[in-house]
Amino acid sequence: GPTWTELGIDISAHGMGDVFRLNDGSLVLHGADCCSLFRSVDEGLTWTKIETPGFTNKVFVTDKDEIFINAQPFTLYKSTDYGATFKYVYAASPEWGSSIDNIFYKVGNFYYVLVPGWGILKSRDLVNYEIFWINLNIRNLYIDHNGVMLAKYWTWKPPYENIIYYRKNSDK
Repeated sequence: GPTWTELGIDISAHGMGDVFRLNDGSLVLHGADCCSLFRSVDEGLTWTKIETPGFTNKVFVTDKDEIFINAQPFTLYKSTDYGATFKYVYAASPEWGSSIDNIFYKVGNFYYVLVPGWGILKSRDLVNYEIFWINLNIRNLYIDHNGVMLAKYWTWKPPYENIIYYRKNSDK
């Protein structure tokens, strides 16, 4: 079977987050905690920390190696130079701050971006956005390969309802 490599205590201490392989073969990883963005050029044997703007918690890389990073409460930044610099792209004002599970999806020619505690944005380029759906109580978004969407309602008030919203497909 495939060979697994331990990332080491320095990386493992940041928890499980997102990882992307860039077109040059290097890896970009954001751990589960704040500001833990790293890049490896040797298949994960060593990692270099990338400084991030603000309190970051999520990363997404496009097929053009554009790195998008989210800073709390919800501000997107973009890097086109492997994280050497980041430029402001977009901000939203969610009703509440939260840890974030899944926020970036690409379906067909569109990207869908969840803003927990606010709603869902839609974009062709992750720079220009339109409002896809406003719902101040959703926390998670999942979209399958056919564009079927599930969004999970979240509340901090009893009775802690567990509601799942379904949409047949995105506008792919």
